Formats: sequence, C-alpha cells, structure tokens
Amino acid sequence: LPPLSPIITEYQLISLKGKCGATHKGILPVEVQKSTFGPRLTAMLAYFTALLHVPRRKLKDSFKVLFGVDISLGSTQNLLEEVSDSLEYGYNELEEALPSIPVLNIDETGWYKKNWLWVFVTTTFVFFYVAKKRTAEVLENILGHAYNGILCVDRWGAYTKYYKGLMQMCWAHLKRDIAAMRGLGVKMKLKFTIQF
Repeated sequence: LPPLSPIITEYQLISLKGKCGATHKGILPVEVQKSTFGPRLTAMLAYFTALLHVPRRKLKDSFKVLFGVDISLGSTQNLLEEVSDSLEYGYNELEEALPSIPVLNIDETGWYKKNWLWVFVTTTFVFFYVAKKRTAEVLENILGHAYNGILCVDRWGAYTKYYKGLMQMCWAHLKRDIAAMRGLGVKMKLKFTIQF
C-alpha cells in the first residue's frame, strides 16, 4: 500500500499594531478553535472505536502507525465525546418514534460490565439501548405504558410481563426447541393457527 498521510492545514495568526496604538490579533475559525483535528479523522476514530471495538490506547498507536497522526488519549476521548454529542438529536428522534411503529422486533443480550444491550428493529431503522436491567421496566421506559403494535420477541418473561397484545414469537427459538425435543426422542403433534 502507498503510505497514507494526513492533510494538514496550517493557520497563521498575524498580530498587527495599529495607528491607534492597540495590538490586533487574528482569530482562528470557530471549528479550529474547538479541535485541531478535522471531521474525517474524527469520523475514523469513531468508526475504529464503535464498529471495530479498538481500545483507546490501541487507537492512539494505530493512528500513529497507519496515518502518521500523533494524538493523545485525552484528545481521542474528547473527539469521541464530540461524535456522541452530535448523534444525540438523531438518537432521541428515533427513540421517540418507537412507540408508534406498528411492528417491532426486540431482543436483548449481555453487554459490557453487567449491562444489557437491547435492540429494537423496525423496517426502516435499528435502535440500540444499553440498560442496567433486563426487565419489563426497560420496555416501559422506551415504549411507554401501553404499546399498540405487534411485538416480535423470544419468550423472555420481560416481554410477556410488559405486553398483553399481539405478539409473534421468534421462529428461530421455536425451531431450536423443536430440534432439541427431537433429539430427546419426543414425538410431537404440532398445531399452528395462522391469522391474517
């Protein structure tokens, strides 16, 4: 691969002494005052961290080796917080839309340091939510006291405790259970009701 190198823009601030006797100094553009790193580098940091799960120290080393950019751990964290803050409005907008979605596929899984990662899948977007609990309380916080659509879920008790409406159970879970019963030599007669 050819070597990758950053595009560096230099800003020079000139100070001039006017006829009035006062010294006038140049001002950096607002976006440069906030950070000396551009939007592409910031986006790459977020990508490496959020999607590739590169820890902060390895991120610092990777950017030095791959791109010739020497960035401190503090600057790395500041840029990641900036990205997080910039996504807040869109995140809140999606969260507010969830209760009105007619069909929601929901699941939860263990997450970093005894948290739970909940995923709400719609036909147009996927919403992730990290919670300390794996209970119906999380569903109530996200969907409100009463959800009027169809939930597509596994048989985890939090769903049936929260919701008494139309529910589609995960077929993958049912298929796995049926395969397990067959492995035990259990004979089964299954009856399915299909509603339209």
